[in-house]
Amino acid sequence: MMNFAPCIVIPIYNHKDAIGATVAHLAVHGLPIFVVDDGSDEATQQVLAQLAREYAAQLTLLRLPVNGGKGAAVMAGLRAARDAHYTLVCRSTPTASTTPPTCRASSKRRAPNRVRLFSAVPSTTRACRKRVSTAVI
Repeated sequence: MMNFAPCIVIPIYNHKDAIGATVAHLAVHGLPIFVVDDGSDEATQQVLAQLAREYAAQLTLLRLPVNGGKGAAVMAGLRAARDAHYTLVCRSTPTASTTPPTCRASSKRRAPNRVRLFSAVPSTTRACRKRVSTAVI
C-alpha cells in the first residue's frame, strides 16, 4: 500500500496581490506547497520568486512559459507532486481564505502513476464544494 503523503498545489496566473497571504495562511499547516505559475506577468513572477525564497524549505515554484489555463497548471502541479512521491494533493486557489482541507488517506491501492486530488473551492465561490477524485497523470 502507498504511504500517505499529502501536499498542496496552487495554480496561479497574475494574482500577485493575494498569493502572499494565501501561502502564509497555508504554510503554517506544515504541508509541502507547489505553486504553479501559469505564465504570469513580471510583477507576479517577482512576488513568486520572493515567496520561493521566503518559504524555501516548504515551497516549490514551477513556471510554465506561457499561459495554458488553469487545467494545464493543475496538471503540471499534479505531475510534480507525483514525481516527488506525494499521494494526495489538496488543490487551493491563489485567493483562498480557508484552511487546507483535512487530508485523509485512501485505503484503495492505486497504480504508481495515480495521485488523489482533493479539491476545496473557497466558500466565497460556492458553498464550499469539496471533491475527491483520482487523477491518472
